[in-house]
Amino acid sequence: MKVFIIPLVALVMAVFVFMDARADDLKVNYADVYPPLSFGKMHDVHGVLPDLVHEIIEVEMGQAVSHQGKAWKRAQAEVWHGEADALVTSPNPERSRHAYISKLPVFQLAFRPYTRKFSRAYEAFKAATDLSGLEGLRFCDVHGNGWAAHFYKKHNISYHLTRSFDVCLGMLAIGRTDVVIHADFIIRELLRKISLVEHIYEHDLIFPESPNFHLMVSKKSDFGQEFLMSFDQTLENMKLSGRYDEIVARAVQAYGANQTAD
Repeated sequence: MKVFIIPLVALVMAVFVFMDARADDLKVNYADVYPPLSFGKMHDVHGVLPDLVHEIIEVEMGQAVSHQGKAWKRAQAEVWHGEADALVTSPNPERSRHAYISKLPVFQLAFRPYTRKFSRAYEAFKAATDLSGLEGLRFCDVHGNGWAAHFYKKHNISYHLTRSFDVCLGMLAIGRTDVVIHADFIIRELLRKISLVEHIYEHDLIFPESPNFHLMVSKKSDFGQEFLMSFDQTLENMKLSGRYDEIVARAVQAYGANQTAD
């Protein structure tokens, strides 16, 4: 009987050591269906944002990170309630009530309109410099996209909500919606993935409201403003040295985001 006691005690102690180590991790949530920025469930999450967080926080700052991909509404709610520590997304007034926000952006995007080739919306956006004079067009976006809620409210535009942008693009291809506005970096990859590059047109117009993605740390997290100050300083140093640009270029190549829509 004694033979089994020591291994059992050792096993229990090892579990507690592991749990203590995990408790010290910075728990970062990501959207689980947002390629190429983030995709994959729970700890099997990949993409540009997890790669950047890994390089900035784990490699440069020496802070262990637990990366988790989840449904976007749940990912945000866990951070607001302090069940997770952080996420990377665009700031808005609601998010600033729940989280401290980094001064420097982790990643920057260019938001453009996409239309079905040779449609009425296609012709309208070919000459457009903004959203004026585009009455009657149908717009599509996704549940939980705070940027869209503020953008469409500002321009007094109603829009249809779906679960993901690949659904929006599928609707666009068959004429069930007219316009999708989102980041070219993301839409180009989705168009390639779902084989709609030949049917959907990317317009030159870039909206001035295009968001920057910042690190947001829950106000209920043990990682607070002091951590964000260190994060901002680390990121600034990486950008000055050129290391940040190298990481972004590597991530773009790794996740196929350099594919373009014709």
